[in-house]
Amino acid sequence: MVKILIATSTFPVSAQDQVPGFVSDQANALKHVEPSLELLVHAPHNAYSNSAAVDETHSACRVQRYHYFWPYAWERLAGRGILPALKQNRLLYLQIPFFVFFQFLSLLAMTRRQRPDLLYAHWFTPQAITTALVAKITGIPFVFTTHASDVTVLNNVPFSSRLVRQVCRKASAYIAVSDRTAAKLTRFFNGARDQQALLSKLSLIPMGVTTELPAVAADTRNAVMARYGIPADRPSLLFIGRLAEKKGVKYLIQAVASLPTDLRNSFQLIIAGDGQLKSQLQKLTADLTNVTYTGYVTGEDKWTLIDIASFTCFPSIIDDAGDSEGFPVAIMECLAAGKIVLASDVTGAEAVLAENTAGIVFPQKDANALAAAIQSTLEMGNSERQQLESNARRLAQEFDWETIARRHLNLFSRYLPDEL
Repeated sequence: MVKILIATSTFPVSAQDQVPGFVSDQANALKHVEPSLELLVHAPHNAYSNSAAVDETHSACRVQRYHYFWPYAWERLAGRGILPALKQNRLLYLQIPFFVFFQFLSLLAMTRRQRPDLLYAHWFTPQAITTALVAKITGIPFVFTTHASDVTVLNNVPFSSRLVRQVCRKASAYIAVSDRTAAKLTRFFNGARDQQALLSKLSLIPMGVTTELPAVAADTRNAVMARYGIPADRPSLLFIGRLAEKKGVKYLIQAVASLPTDLRNSFQLIIAGDGQLKSQLQKLTADLTNVTYTGYVTGEDKWTLIDIASFTCFPSIIDDAGDSEGFPVAIMECLAAGKIVLASDVTGAEAVLAENTAGIVFPQKDANALAAAIQSTLEMGNSERQQLESNARRLAQEFDWETIARRHLNLFSRYLPDEL
């Protein structure tokens, strides 16, 4: 039996957890494609969701949680995104050395105890860094995936280029979820004597999506619309995601507010998500009568809101700290549902959307361009709309979890002692 240990800073405690679930989804997909795999996950304690157990058993894997600060109730770096947590409370910077140190110690102990065949890290900082050191000590091959700004956070760190190159030299291979994310990593290779060798280890594999979507019954649809006060007599524009600066929701609100009154009131804007910016955004929409906030949604409510939506928007930006998206899974979920996607040119998905005519791409932070895209979509003819929706479903098939999991396994198998 092949054993893979996954190191991550994000792993949901349950299906209702607000932690993004794509690492869990990936584990499920890997296990589905190759049932003989034994998957282990190393993740931090999540104080927000009270992951009290040190060991958790999930359907596809076993999870070991580690503590990184005392008292445990103060462990607030992980659970709602590390960068958003640091922006909200700068005192949490003091926990970073402890987070990295105890992650390394715990991962090393788990690796020595479990003796996996492969170490696989999600995010460069800090998981790939600590996993590279564990790999060096134990002699076990390792691979990592970079998602968004997990490398660029090192831009102002002394000797960061040397650190990134050393980690990449130790890695057997590394994966980026989009071209934009790959560029953030390979920028550190410029001027390296072995630049071509470093580039040769890179693969582009996005995270996946479930394309066999659950059917939404009429009663469920009506109940969700009633619960959140969504009117049934007009089309709806859906944003779904964390309410953080890099999501760019402010520009979506500005775009909607700038539309002529009659056009603005002809549709409903649904903002599905939670985060530190929620109260600020609600102030921006105080004078708008066509905005619904649902808070964080998951499971049936999430899929129902996607089903209800006439079209969707992802107005992502590069924020003041340089943080940006990799390739939001929510975009793929909306594509799988056959929804027209309006996306900024820094989502990480802009290239595939444009190439496959599966959505409308607009410049980041440009509320006027977004307003024009919204108006164009609302006024779109049936044939054009149906073509875009068909293109969206077809594009989503490329990101089906089974397809994506096989691509990951094909890469992993090069560095495993036994064939999968």
